[in-house]
Amino acid sequence: MRRIDGIVIHRCESGNNAEQVKAAESARGFGYHLFVTRDGRVERMYDDDAAPWHALHWSPYTIAIAVYGDFVAADKSRNHTPTDAQLAACVTLCAELVEKYTTSKGSPWIAGHTELKRATTDPSKVCPGERFPMAWLRAKVGQRMSVLRAFGTPPSELSPPENLPRVKPSA
Repeated sequence: MRRIDGIVIHRCESGNNAEQVKAAESARGFGYHLFVTRDGRVERMYDDDAAPWHALHWSPYTIAIAVYGDFVAADKSRNHTPTDAQLAACVTLCAELVEKYTTSKGSPWIAGHTELKRATTDPSKVCPGERFPMAWLRAKVGQRMSVLRAFGTPPSELSPPENLPRVKPSA
């Protein structure tokens, strides 16, 4: 099993289900482990042991979750807010992944794609977008995990993988 240091949330409009998204994104060399549909279904695209390219140098040490929709506030023509079903699915999914990958060294952090430094070659990219509540998601996962503080402030700088910060569970 590969080491997982974090969970990265993405937005995606390449298709309405994992099969469509996998076909479209893999043709461009990208991929996600899991896809959350508008109705909150979670569909697997790759096993956790795979390392699909989704956040540059972070990809080998993270799990990628793509949520259907465009949550960027600037583009009103395609603008979505996540559905309640999507948000509930993301909380459950992230909590399960945090539990699965917590070790004696700590728990995985949770970050939006562009919250991570040097996770994209496009400096104007916003992912998952301002309308996706990352702080709320971290807080809800923290509550669900019965931890007093929210999980994961994303690392401020890309460090060598062996030095990636981890959040230690509170007692």
